[in-house]
Amino acid sequence: MFSLAGFVAVRMDKPDKWLSHTDDDGVEIIDSYINEGYRDVYAYEGYFFSGTVTLMGLCFIAILNVPKFLSNRLVQDIVIVLLMVIIYLGYNFLMTVMNIKRGYYNPQIVPNDDLMKGSLLEN
Repeated sequence: MFSLAGFVAVRMDKPDKWLSHTDDDGVEIIDSYINEGYRDVYAYEGYFFSGTVTLMGLCFIAILNVPKFLSNRLVQDIVIVLLMVIIYLGYNFLMTVMNIKRGYYNPQIVPNDDLMKGSLLEN
């Protein structure tokens, strides 16, 4: 349950993608791509993500071992389908989380204007 707290905190608090300030000309200057004020939120998200991946892996292992523990073929089929649904839902949930967080992990680095010079500038 505490792992879910990181994801919920990010959705509710909407923390800054990075630490930045604005200079006199109104240009945003990025100080750090990691917002240290939300360090515990990142940890909780990691716990949640790794826990979900572990659960999906355990479901794969369980699928391989279902015939050893259950003798009824119909019950085996039902359990395997349920485990596959859990894997599918877990995968889709993780992809949804990653699509939400994609902007956080894809910053664009733009050099300062004084560095934008040289023969390759025309290219």
